Amino acid sequence: PSRCRNGTDGAGSCYVKGVAELCLADIMSTQVRGVAIDTTIGDAARCMTEARISSLIIRNGERLDGIITERDMVRYLHQRVTPETPVRELMSTPVVTAPALLDIRSAYD
Repeated sequence: PSRCRNGTDGAGSCYVKGVAELCLADIMSTQVRGVAIDTTIGDAARCMTEARISSLIIRNGERLDGIITERDMVRYLHQRVTPETPVRELMSTPVVTAPALLDIRSAYD
């Protein structure tokens, strides 16, 4: 494997890709965390804090049903949502997915 995050030129020197050269795999996280659909928002927040992550996918069995982000958590705090509220009542849906090798410009469109 290459020691360079973004790539190497023909001589083996590292270089940083320009935005036009990036694909989703270059910027995405492969270690995705998730919780079950009946998890409370309090437990989801605890999970995000302990893992130091900014989002959680919400699963219903093996199916991806939603997502919750730090931004959502701030909004729920402002709205005084009780910590016992299940994530299924608050998650964002539908979740849009894309192939890892999709280029950034196409993903943006």
